[in-house]
Amino acid sequence: MRPFGVWGALVNGERDDRYGGGGGVSGSFALSVWLTIAALALLFAVVALVYGNPVREAAAVQPPRPAAYGGGATLLRGTPAPEAASAATTPSGRSDMVGAAARDVDLATELAKVRIENAALRQSTELLRGQIDALSERVGKIENHFSEMTGSIGSPSALTSEANALRSAMPNFDDLVPPDSGSQGEAAYTQFGMELGTYGDLTTLKTAWSDMVRQHPALFEGLDGLATIRDRGGRTELLLIAGPFRNAAEAAERCGKAEASGLKCLPAFYLGQQLSMH
Repeated sequence: MRPFGVWGALVNGERDDRYGGGGGVSGSFALSVWLTIAALALLFAVVALVYGNPVREAAAVQPPRPAAYGGGATLLRGTPAPEAASAATTPSGRSDMVGAAARDVDLATELAKVRIENAALRQSTELLRGQIDALSERVGKIENHFSEMTGSIGSPSALTSEANALRSAMPNFDDLVPPDSGSQGEAAYTQFGMELGTYGDLTTLKTAWSDMVRQHPALFEGLDGLATIRDRGGRTELLLIAGPFRNAAEAAERCGKAEASGLKCLPAFYLGQQLSMH
């Protein structure tokens, strides 16, 4: 059997026309050469398509990056990423579910904050309303107190009933001097005085008044002392009132001097039974 193609030409010593031969190489030799070249080119093309360009692949290779999946395992180079992890990075699928859940959590947190703020605001409003009610009540009491201080003295029958109550409560009030008509007329425009303290009986009150006049003669010069009954909590007290003054400003000014001297003093309504110092 005789070899063919290039190998046959080398083995059998077939000559090319370049070397001067008579017969030359058959047409199958050229065809086999071209077929061999085409086969090699096709082989290289297939290899290039399958494996790619090694130089370009080396340049395109990126350093491995760890990726968390499940319990935090790290993906090594060359390990295919799990589908769940890749799906989390896509703008659709499970990533939408994760984003929606995060938004729901944020909305729930904001709603809880708003509810807490509303509860605190409601509590502050109720506390403020209670303070306003208490302030209104105090203002009403103060207005009533000033209306009593700046009001009229009252009818003579009211004064008589108060004097009768004083006599019935304190049997030893015989030494009280009842005011005459002149003093009543004067009280119509000199109705303010100084409250100098409360006492349990008339004797103690008169003694305190005498001591004050003796110790501070300049302070109480021209003033008279009155005993006024006040019922506080079911207990009867006697108020020592010094006066009279034409207006509350004069009484307040004299009270300031009395406090500077170490005495407790408050402007008061000048009404009561005059004390007899005899």
